[in-house]
Amino acid sequence: MHAARVCGVVCVLAAMAAIPMLPPAAQLDRVAGGLRNLNHGVFAPGDDDTLYVVEQRDRHAGESGTGRIRAIDLAAGEVVEQPLLELKGFSTDGDPLGITGFCFDPDFDTNHFVYVCATGENGSDGSDGQLVSVIARYELHEGVIDPATRMPVMTVPQQHLDHNANFIGFGPDGYLYVSLGDDSPMDLVDVDNNAQDLSSKSGKILRVDLQPDGPRGADFVVSDAGNRYNIPADNPFVDRPRADPAVFAYGLRNPFRLAWDRATGDLWISDTGQHHDEEVDRLPVGTSGQNFGYRMLEGVDPTPSVPVPDTTNPYPGPLVDPVYIYSHPPELTNHELPAGVEMGPFEGVCVIGGPVYWGAMQTWRGRYLFGDMDWRGHGGRFWSLRFSSGVAVDVQDHSALLESDGEHRVDMLTAFVEDNEGEVYLIDYEGDVFRFGPSGASVLAWCPALLGLFGVALMLRSRPKRRR
Repeated sequence: MHAARVCGVVCVLAAMAAIPMLPPAAQLDRVAGGLRNLNHGVFAPGDDDTLYVVEQRDRHAGESGTGRIRAIDLAAGEVVEQPLLELKGFSTDGDPLGITGFCFDPDFDTNHFVYVCATGENGSDGSDGQLVSVIARYELHEGVIDPATRMPVMTVPQQHLDHNANFIGFGPDGYLYVSLGDDSPMDLVDVDNNAQDLSSKSGKILRVDLQPDGPRGADFVVSDAGNRYNIPADNPFVDRPRADPAVFAYGLRNPFRLAWDRATGDLWISDTGQHHDEEVDRLPVGTSGQNFGYRMLEGVDPTPSVPVPDTTNPYPGPLVDPVYIYSHPPELTNHELPAGVEMGPFEGVCVIGGPVYWGAMQTWRGRYLFGDMDWRGHGGRFWSLRFSSGVAVDVQDHSALLESDGEHRVDMLTAFVEDNEGEVYLIDYEGDVFRFGPSGASVLAWCPALLGLFGVALMLRSRPKRRR
């Protein structure tokens, strides 16, 4: 065989052998800063040029307690000066008060609807002194949300200043999903047993239909001064006495983030723990009604003084184990894990769930991204895992990406944001936004492929010439 052709074959084989061994090289690039109290972010359908972020509210003494929705021009790397919306009058005390959720209607291009979730008291956001979580619909035109278009679609009375409304977003089925904490002080165990009470919206994931022209198969409508939504006919508890028909899943303490796997439709849930465990849950596509176990269990640990099953709930249902848990320090080893539950070597205090990555970085595709808000006061954590054959596998620590020259770049991780193409951004509560993407070292990942192409070129160039 001609020497050049032999060299080409060797190059191709080397490339093929090297490709499966490539590391998931990536980095964070800061795309915006100077913001405050960032809680969440979202992209409009079909538009990846602008990232919309939530400034939960001002928290410093003497300030007005104003929450804002801001726009970031990603191409220019600039925050648009004028907020889309300002909601004023929130108290500056209590962590959950302010704007906690924002999303676009799936038909935004035609109806211009957006939805804002806020928890307030003392008259903020129309609450008239009653502590409530309100999801309201607005219209967005030319970069500004018109306050005059405000229409509440769901109002949830709250008793405590913790664990209120968290995430709002539309699922692949077109319905609005809402995650709510158990409405208990963060240092107490679900004092009203809301998470196991199917008549309560707290400690649940809700699923409702907001189509203005009628429900998609809904069998009845909830409509009063603070609520205007339809109940999907296939919600799991529509026929249960005393159950709230909006409930889709329950037994959660404070489900802070939800994300759908765009490849499978599975719903991933990150549920913040109390004394012991932070947990990641998964709700397979086409299923509903799961009981994730709180308050009887925190992660897989029985809660002291709470019986299992909890006899106060007439419909406890089978308890669903988390996909993955990790402990609050220093309780890393005090666990007896059921089969199929993975216990990580990590520590943390507040799990922040992200999406399953399906962007352009091939070695990351199919990995569930998650992290922790603030590990022992030293900044956020960043991890990932794969889900295979019903269990979490190949769990990796990427927290080094959150550091630069030994300094933390992400002080308090609050959200992973997925754009329309599956690329991901990280939100820091302290005001910075980062794009997650290939690192300079990733150029090395092309070397095997380039080597293979070079070999192919040698083979083609070395073909013997035809005799004329």
